[in-house]
Amino acid sequence: MDIDNFKRRNDTYEHAAGDAALQVVWRILNDCVRMEDVPARLGEEFGFLLPDTDASGAIDLVFRIQTALCQQVQGSTPLTVSVGVSSMTEKIDTWEQILCRADDAVYEANDLGRTALSIMTAFWRA
Repeated sequence: MDIDNFKRRNDTYEHAAGDAALQVVWRILNDCVRMEDVPARLGEEFGFLLPDTDASGAIDLVFRIQTALCQQVQGSTPLTVSVGVSSMTEKIDTWEQILCRADDAVYEANDLGRTALSIMTAFWRA
């Protein structure tokens, strides 16, 4: 998950505003996830490990997060995020593969436009 226009927010409103945005997003993430979920900050991005969750459940979480963020305004700019979802079926990939697909999905979401969602699912075949 990537905060939309984060660099512009920092450049326009100073780094304190960027830090405040990160704190707001982190608070909302913690409010939206379940006890067994693991949110993490990855530099200027955020990631989630969602055990026992399919792509549909991950998408539901994304919409909860985006709805909560729509109610937050930093300066005159609303907080929005672009999100990539990477899921797997049947066989567990390496963590690096899962993270790489999720990162690719975030870039795709950014290319689709802000407040976008991209889903990349790896299907395992025997």
